[in-house]
Amino acid sequence: MSTFYNDVILPSPYFKLVSRIAYPEMLEPTTREMVEAIMADAKEAGITLRLNETYRSAARQARMMPPGNSKVDAHHYGLAADLVQEIDGKLNWSGDYTFLGALANKHGMVWGGPGENNLNTTKVTYVQRIKAVDEERLFNGSWYPDSEYKAF
Repeated sequence: MSTFYNDVILPSPYFKLVSRIAYPEMLEPTTREMVEAIMADAKEAGITLRLNETYRSAARQARMMPPGNSKVDAHHYGLAADLVQEIDGKLNWSGDYTFLGALANKHGMVWGGPGENNLNTTKVTYVQRIKAVDEERLFNGSWYPDSEYKAF
């Protein structure tokens, strides 16, 4: 089956890298458009967002997480991004990121923070294109979203 994951990510030289990848071209095209729209809306509101991570290999995930909690997430499939505020030229992970939740939902993405359409985790700089109930079938390889898929 032809998917972004099979056609772009699997053959990518980044597939097994343990370093952080923040290249927009490693985001599935619809996801990339959504992330770019979020960043543009934030810019209009005077907030500068930077892509901190797009693709994440299974090896990087395993290195980052505690033992027994190294399951890949939507980053591994080109369907998620970490967007971090830049303030005075420095990335800032602290502060109120509820604006990101509102922008993510506006553009049809799921936010890592609290809320009805969100993941309700502490990952407030995280957005993904798929809803949580679809993660397992993505992770087991039985499904990949097409360009028409809507999280909500």
